[in-house]
Amino acid sequence: MKEQMMAEVNRFWEGMMGRTQKIKGMQGYQTGCNYRKVGLKPKFLIFDEYVAFMDMLGMSASQGLLDKLKNIIMLGRQVGCFIILACQRPDAKYFADGMRDQFHLRVALGRNSEMGYGMVFGTENKKRFYYKKDKGRGY
Repeated sequence: MKEQMMAEVNRFWEGMMGRTQKIKGMQGYQTGCNYRKVGLKPKFLIFDEYVAFMDMLGMSASQGLLDKLKNIIMLGRQVGCFIILACQRPDAKYFADGMRDQFHLRVALGRNSEMGYGMVFGTENKKRFYYKKDKGRGY
């Protein structure tokens, strides 16, 4: 199972790197343009239970995978390769330096502790969250 998951991340990363070269050779490409400018559709890698998988691998075995995920997150935006990570506890030790800051959208479900909000939105976030009892209410 874990070999298949790692192979899928590798396949997605290789596809992203290939797409980078493909875009540069397409008609209408200009330095700095993105995938939409040349008519490509976005691609997504959905990674459920990310932290559980990283725990299963162990920190030494997960370093190569972490490097590829960081590349996808940091470089994939321009070529239309995006990653969706889902986890129950987004602890900083499972994200490479600067990786978490590059996510476009962060969602925290349920009533989280102050530490939980800090994990998702960063410790520099000073917004006060209030628990609303109205159904469907949130930030």
